[in-house]
Amino acid sequence: MLSDQDQQFLRKHRTGIFFGAAFVVLGILFMTLGFLKTIFVIFLAAVGWGVGRVAGDKELVRRFLNNYLGK
Repeated sequence: MLSDQDQQFLRKHRTGIFFGAAFVVLGILFMTLGFLKTIFVIFLAAVGWGVGRVAGDKELVRRFLNNYLGK
């Protein structure tokens, strides 16, 4: 378990930690796959995130089905 001081540190610096880790992963992808394949992987991840977000919003799905497929 983390101490209160450690938890405060992580809360204060969580965006820096997140982006630091994200750019390390991005750098590894660039070095191993190359530019275009890395961009393709990022594109697919963004599409997957968007589809997952839409599928998780049941009200949005319900409105779409009602509007375009009839009641």
